[in-house]
Amino acid sequence: MTRGQVKARMQEIIDFAELGEFIDEPVRTYSSGMFMRLAFAVATHVDPDILIIDEILAVGDEHFGRKSMKRMRDFKQSGKTIVLVTHDLGTVKSWCDHAVWIDGGRVREEGEPGQVVERYRAAVTAAEEGPAETSALRAPGIELPAVAAVPESTVQLTELKVLPVSGRLELQVSFKVSSPTSFELVAQISDSHGRVLFASTLPASVQSVGQARARLTVEHQAFAPGKYQVLVQAFPPAPQPVQELRADLELNASQAVVKSSHPDWTLEPPTA
Repeated sequence: MTRGQVKARMQEIIDFAELGEFIDEPVRTYSSGMFMRLAFAVATHVDPDILIIDEILAVGDEHFGRKSMKRMRDFKQSGKTIVLVTHDLGTVKSWCDHAVWIDGGRVREEGEPGQVVERYRAAVTAAEEGPAETSALRAPGIELPAVAAVPESTVQLTELKVLPVSGRLELQVSFKVSSPTSFELVAQISDSHGRVLFASTLPASVQSVGQARARLTVEHQAFAPGKYQVLVQAFPPAPQPVQELRADLELNASQAVVKSSHPDWTLEPPTA
């Protein structure tokens, strides 16, 4: 940034970092948490095209963590690229579009976040069950043990549509079934702070193969105008990986009037 740009954004950066009177103290006197707060505030106020975040979500209290997540969500919704380096598996599954597991200096897995997380957890479990003196958990730099390949899921989610229609929301979930199976389909809607406002589960049993679709009509909660995120997950029988799809949702004042009733699932059987 130019000196003028720094000066124009200085107060925004100070307010976001919430360092108060300490902002005038030498940086060398800052704690690691204070330093990371300031670094995050600076990085997210220079409007970069690519933002690299290394475990920043663990810094600060609940309030600062939520504020940081909202800031990152705004970046994501504006089409910017965020590289998140973290050991928080929940954040990886719920927030990322693509995951890379790096182990011992090399890429072990890459792909859909839910599948990569499950493979990592399986490797950690295998390490915990191994001899203590050779466990990768106690020897930095040693790779986690190899694990058996995860079988391909009998259910593959292919498309998620969210349609605000006549004072209600309709979720359309398309999926492909490769063999007869039973699974759970879970849908949830979160606000811009990551708080889950609505969730519903469909226990599904499909005895034929092909492309199928489930519809969920939501007339359950009065959503205010604003931005939301819709998450749909399919939980097939273990050890098959969990499937998930995400979609952004923005409601205006006329669309945000949602009636009060129970959510209604409809399952359309597969077609060849």
